[in-house]
Amino acid sequence: MKIQTGDCLISRDGRYYRVIDCCGEFISLMPLQGYTVFTCRQSYLESSFSFVEVQQQVA
Repeated sequence: MKIQTGDCLISRDGRYYRVIDCCGEFISLMPLQGYTVFTCRQSYLESSFSFVEVQQQVA
């Protein structure tokens, strides 16, 4: 899983997060509708989160 600053992720429980920092093996996340920043190891992130897929609508 290639994670970069600015990526949007969704947790197993359906909450959305933005990646605000990537430093080595540690990734910092902030909830999209919250203020509490937390940092975790990339291995935890890979097992508990997935990328938000952007769907384009064609008019």
